[in-house]
Amino acid sequence: MAPLLDNGVLHTDSFSKACILNKQFVSVFTREEVTDIPKFHGPNYPDITDLGISTEGVEKLLSNLNVSKASGPVLIPCRLLKGHAVEIAPILAEIFRFPVNSYPNQVVPCQLLPKPTRT
Repeated sequence: MAPLLDNGVLHTDSFSKACILNKQFVSVFTREEVTDIPKFHGPNYPDITDLGISTEGVEKLLSNLNVSKASGPVLIPCRLLKGHAVEIAPILAEIFRFPVNSYPNQVVPCQLLPKPTRT
């Protein structure tokens, strides 16, 4: 990156350039008050009380997977899920029926990411 001019002084080191750029970015954004966020005035939708998740429904969804599609973020091949839908459906249905607020705190906030592949 080219040197940056700040207050008449030319800066060439990375730290100074980072500080100059940060100062510029901060100066163009407005700091808004977050304690008084307006309410959205749209239609009021009721809370979802209970989802009817059946083993048969999960099995049907698994059986209808397109095996030529890519695996999801947990990298379970669609061919495996579809081929073993009868065996997997009861287990998945039970997991999906389990209330989210019953999960241990360590489980809910995690995010599964695909493993990087070497090219």
